[in-house]
Amino acid sequence: RALPVIKQLEGDGYDSAGAANRALRAAKDAIRQVEERGDKLAAYLAEERQADDAQRASAVQQAYWVFGAATLLAVALVVPLTLINMNSICGPIASARALAEKIATGDLSSRITISGKDEIAHLMQALAAMQESLRRMVGQVQSATDSIGTASNEIAAGSQDLSSRAEQTASNLQQTASAMAQLTGTVNQ
Repeated sequence: RALPVIKQLEGDGYDSAGAANRALRAAKDAIRQVEERGDKLAAYLAEERQADDAQRASAVQQAYWVFGAATLLAVALVVPLTLINMNSICGPIASARALAEKIATGDLSSRITISGKDEIAHLMQALAAMQESLRRMVGQVQSATDSIGTASNEIAAGSQDLSSRAEQTASNLQQTASAMAQLTGTVNQ
């Protein structure tokens, strides 16, 4: 619509500016409507952007809350489970260490209870086998010591007997020598 009016303006088709203005009124109204629609669209887009910004901020805040809750839940689960796991590992190791210290000091009387099939149970089995082996060895040494003591006593008794017989034989020899000396003296007279 504005194009024919512009051509007429160029060709001096209007008597006055007022007439040209009246001829452009429809075009101006259309432009105003477009501008109003543009303003409404800009206002709508601004509202949508604000709503999106608010929704994004809400989503970020919700994500922070979810992350915080997940972190607290993880800490609430991991810390006690770690402590339980630590006790299940450190307790048996402490028992094995105490048993090894008793064995090292010569106490072979400890009763060893083995439970489980893990590495600690294998360690306890090895300590029990070592303790039993040491018990047998100590028993053998005691038996050998007892045998040596008995043999020593028998040797001492035999030595005592031999000594007393040697003294008896020496005494008999002296008596025989004395009797021979008398006999020789009697024969010489």
